[in-house]
Amino acid sequence: PPHLLAELQRDRRWCQGNLQNVRLVAEPGWRPVHRVLLGTAAFSYLVAPLWFVFIGLGLAVGVAHGAGGPGAPHLGLWLPTLALLLLPRLLAAGAVFALREQAQYGGTLRFLASAVAELLLSALQAPLRMLAHSTYVLSALTGLKLEWRSPSRQAEGVAWRDAWARL
Repeated sequence: PPHLLAELQRDRRWCQGNLQNVRLVAEPGWRPVHRVLLGTAAFSYLVAPLWFVFIGLGLAVGVAHGAGGPGAPHLGLWLPTLALLLLPRLLAAGAVFALREQAQYGGTLRFLASAVAELLLSALQAPLRMLAHSTYVLSALTGLKLEWRSPSRQAEGVAWRDAWARL
């Protein structure tokens, strides 16, 4: 997709399809690896509303008990979550360095700069994607009608007004 709005539109269709396909996990004749793939595909969207609830509960505990009070044990949940988000990026960067392939990415400085830029852009998009995917899951589970238009693959600009209205 040429921009984030088109990608989110595609994600909405994929979410509905993956949630529909999760029924196949219990069907006879599937190999275990296929059951895992179908379940993982559905869970990749189902995790968004869980993440939303997790953040809300974490904030509520933090507000109720203060950052250093009895609510501090919630860091035991936040830190593993942070590790799960950062570990794949760190391992990928480490693999590039271990294989001495950073020249293929413009050299060490450019590679590190692009890795940091990707991390920052992903962090900026993550809350938006969480809310969008949560909406898609709720729509799919409640039977809300979905348009199945394929997004344009042509590069096109998005007006700030359109982006603001849709997001």
